[in-house]
Amino acid sequence: FQASSSEIGLLFSAYSLAQVIALPMLGRLADHVGRRPVLVLSLFGAAAGAFLQGLAPSLSVLFLGRVVSGFCGAVGSTANVYICDVATEDCRPE
Repeated sequence: FQASSSEIGLLFSAYSLAQVIALPMLGRLADHVGRRPVLVLSLFGAAAGAFLQGLAPSLSVLFLGRVVSGFCGAVGSTANVYICDVATEDCRPE
């Protein structure tokens, strides 16, 4: 794509910035609709983001793929809470 050094830096930063923006929104969404649907939709969204990145015909589509992947990758805390929800008392540390 003949990207400059600053464009490559922005490309890498786009993923993290999307995660920072999406984390509170996905947390609230998980509280309203449930954790499992948010996790499943994020999985499909991450696949769509990877697909966009893999077949990107231009730098702007590559940026879009990184943002989609970052947005859908912000479900780490939702996954942790889901694991705590389904774990039995004897499996939890004291």
